[in-house]
Amino acid sequence: MTRIAFFADVHSHLHALQKAIADAQIWGAEQFYALGDIGADSCLAALREIKARPLFGNWEVSRWASLSLDNRAWVRSWPPLLPGSTFLAAHASADWPAEVTDVIAAKEEVNRRGGRWLSLFPPLNSDEPARWRAVMALSAAGKTILFHGHTHVQETWQFTPPNQLRRLQETTWRVEKDTLYLVGVGSVGAALDGPGLCYARYDETSGNVTLRRLKS
Repeated sequence: MTRIAFFADVHSHLHALQKAIADAQIWGAEQFYALGDIGADSCLAALREIKARPLFGNWEVSRWASLSLDNRAWVRSWPPLLPGSTFLAAHASADWPAEVTDVIAAKEEVNRRGGRWLSLFPPLNSDEPARWRAVMALSAAGKTILFHGHTHVQETWQFTPPNQLRRLQETTWRVEKDTLYLVGVGSVGAALDGPGLCYARYDETSGNVTLRRLKS
């Protein structure tokens, strides 16, 4: 059991990432997850320094070749999904084709789908069918929470039997029994839901989740 910070959608804003990391460290974060669309080599260096657990997003798929040779090799080793003891982490959704395991395979899959990026990286804040598919994938994995980025919006969707899916208004809440959650962690570098830089905190011991927003 530990305190975990989730960062997503940095988009090369190094100062914002450094500020989010410092805030999470003050809170006592023991693990850091990077949920894709990180950007420049300088931001990847900051993630290496804190030993973050990264996964790739659509930015890494489309702009992988712009990175340094060392970081290309590192990013190519990133998976599309990362499991925790009680959660899954993804860039966009837990509903992911098993055969697409790295950025190269993801680019080939997008091309196979006629360049339709959103079919592989759906925005869970606006795509209701994709939300339901994400819930089903989360349940099939035996996990309680999906932490994701991609939307640049902080929000939580709660699923409770029988088949009720609603958006929570609270920015801090506690995990409930027999309930699944889709948590958009927001964007560190380019928030679309208001001013500031955003990330999420999860305390596995208490079950508390916080959508954190800082002044830029």
